[in-house]
Amino acid sequence: MSFKSNTCTGQNGPLTSYQNIKEARDAANYQNRYSRFNFKLEPYQCNKCGYFHLGRADRNTHNERSTCLDSSGHYKDKYPTEADARRRADIIKEEKGVTLYVYKCSNCGMWHLTHTRW
Repeated sequence: MSFKSNTCTGQNGPLTSYQNIKEARDAANYQNRYSRFNFKLEPYQCNKCGYFHLGRADRNTHNERSTCLDSSGHYKDKYPTEADARRRADIIKEEKGVTLYVYKCSNCGMWHLTHTRW
């Protein structure tokens, strides 16, 4: 069963949330089959609310919440590959005009984004 999120929003308002991956996959398959979008949707588990949302497949960077903290005490996102981290940095640059750099974390062994050039 889907519902509108109280915590997660997109460009058009609250995101639709799904309680499990099966519901989200079914919704993505339906949208991909019957919508007029020129892109595919796929489910992802939200780091913020823990539910599943649908996102553009061409923007998915396979990130998860890390146990590493930033300088403000917030959890960082972690990326399994340098390519995934670079792709997210490119998306952020395109959408927000912010330049980010990628680095491999010596603590968790995954990839993070930073404003600081090493």
